[in-house]
Amino acid sequence: MAKFLDVTGQKFTRLTAQWPAGRTTAGGIHWLCLCDCGNLRVVTLGALRSGAQKSCGCWKRDIQRARNLRHGHTKHGQPATSTYTAWANMLRRCDNPNNPEYKNYGARGIRVCRRWYKFENFLADMGEKPAAHLTIERVNNNKGYVKSNCTWATRSEQALNKRPRYNPCGYTGVTFAKDRGKYRAQIKVNGKGIMLGAYPTAELAHAAYLEAREKHFGKQ
Repeated sequence: MAKFLDVTGQKFTRLTAQWPAGRTTAGGIHWLCLCDCGNLRVVTLGALRSGAQKSCGCWKRDIQRARNLRHGHTKHGQPATSTYTAWANMLRRCDNPNNPEYKNYGARGIRVCRRWYKFENFLADMGEKPAAHLTIERVNNNKGYVKSNCTWATRSEQALNKRPRYNPCGYTGVTFAKDRGKYRAQIKVNGKGIMLGAYPTAELAHAAYLEAREKHFGKQ
């Protein structure tokens, strides 16, 4: 074999070069390497020196395992928790043009705050989903997903928070009554709508809605 760079005994992340194992089709050198976990792996010298190959494959597995242990919401071979699923679906409808809901979210300019692109941050801000039937809802439908604008809500509560063309004020449970020039607050309990009164501002109407929601559904 022609002269080559001898890296015998040198360690590259988790791989320690043992001896050359032939040339690549491009003229480089294959090296037989011993991984820290005990497995052997043949790797090109270029991949070792560039860091493209850090282990026999255990590096990526260990990183994923560490992530799973960190928040416990995704485990290999098991379904993700409902909290993690809600987070993932939120990202998909805002960022993936192929998602069926993208037209109602990402295409309308609804975005997820940068902090929430990391699941652990979302979990720290919103906590675990209190109940399986709840979904992540934006309090003001004209704004994006951020801690100050989100809550866990029932499907019926979300139904009251319609798109801006139906609900210009953008607050859950609040509609504008043109004939009265006031904002009406309402809540749905057990499938039945309950009127909470009319108010001069959307903020006051929404406050009434929040008070009623806590009364009927508890703190969320």
